[in-house]
Amino acid sequence: GPTFWKNNAYLSFYGVNAFERTTYFKDKLLYISNTKYFSERIVSYYSGTERAYGYNRFGYDTLNYPGLFKDLKYNEAKISEEKVFKINKTPNLQVFETNTTLFFDMLTFLEARDIRVILCKVPMYKTYLPQRVPEILQRRDSIVNVASKKFKNVLVLDVETDTTTYTVYDYWNQSHLNPDGGKKFSIQLNNFLEQLER
Repeated sequence: GPTFWKNNAYLSFYGVNAFERTTYFKDKLLYISNTKYFSERIVSYYSGTERAYGYNRFGYDTLNYPGLFKDLKYNEAKISEEKVFKINKTPNLQVFETNTTLFFDMLTFLEARDIRVILCKVPMYKTYLPQRVPEILQRRDSIVNVASKKFKNVLVLDVETDTTTYTVYDYWNQSHLNPDGGKKFSIQLNNFLEQLER
């Protein structure tokens, strides 16, 4: 949406105006886009308590591994008691229509340049799955289905509901993989890509 804090980053780094309005000088200032985050980073830097990061080849920070699931010692009973986690539950037809138009424009652009597109439905932990809103899910899946039929360059890797390959030990929280799960998914995606070359 137009108030998303990362819009400042899109503008600064990519020249993309996602604000849905004319931009101003302050829109290029990352600090005011997420003051709490950047203030914490500045204080930690000058106080000598800055957190070290160690990204592996899959893009996961292995030095800051802890997350909700690790904090709960991967206890599935305790995890299932966690009822509050971030998931979009409010359908917004206007955003859906805008995003659908932009999505199909992008796919048309990529098809014209003979660029393959892989749409990934990434793994979600089993307690996340029943929290999804059927109306939102149906609309998303209908667009993915249309895209995969309309565009010859579009393929789908769907592991969103895979609760056998991905276990509790692969997750940081209900909707994010940890470094181990990220490695597992990266290997799975790589195998998918390699099969396309055969």
